[in-house]
Amino acid sequence: CTWNGGLYRCTKSEGNAQPTALSECLAAEDSVKTCSRGESLCPVQSPASLAEFSSPEPCVYNYKKGFVPDDSRHDILVADMTWFQAKSYCDRTPECSSFTFESRDQRPSKPVTVWFKRISFTDSSGRGWHTYVRSCPQPSPHRFSYLDGLDSSVLKWLEGELADQLSYVRHLNANAGGAASAVG
Repeated sequence: CTWNGGLYRCTKSEGNAQPTALSECLAAEDSVKTCSRGESLCPVQSPASLAEFSSPEPCVYNYKKGFVPDDSRHDILVADMTWFQAKSYCDRTPECSSFTFESRDQRPSKPVTVWFKRISFTDSSGRGWHTYVRSCPQPSPHRFSYLDGLDSSVLKWLEGELADQLSYVRHLNANAGGAASAVG
C-alpha cells in the first residue's frame, strides 16, 4: 500500500519488507487499520523486496459440515492424511476443489481417510463428516499499480529478476514437473 507518498507493506503477512532501520516502520497502533495484529507497515527499501509483491494471494478453505457425495468420476485421490497434509496436497493440485473426510475432529492431527474431489457440492446430512472447499481469489486488475511510481532503474532491475524467475520455472517444469533442485 502507499502511505504519505511512500510504498509500504506489512511485515508478516506480506513478506517482510526489509526496511533499512526498524525505526522507519510505523507503530503497530498506526498500522492496525491495514495490517493484522502485531504487524507494522514498513517502507520497501530494496528492489529485492519488490519481487514478492505480485505473488498470488493464497487460497482459503471454507469449512462445511457434511461430505462431498461419492462419485469416482469426481475423485482425484483417496489417501490417509492429517488435515494439514490434505490442505497441502489440495494446494499443490490445481484440479482440487475440495477434500472431505469422516472424523470426530474438524482438523485431525492424526491421519484419516481423505477424498480429494473435483467438485465442491456438499451434502450436509453426513453426520461426522467434514469438507473443506477451496476458494482461490482472482487476481486484481490493479495488482501492479504499485509499479507506477517506481524509478526506472528499479523497474529495469525488476524486469531482469522476473525474466530470471520465469526461466527457472520453465527449467523446473521441463525437469520432472516442478520438483525443486539446488541452484548453483
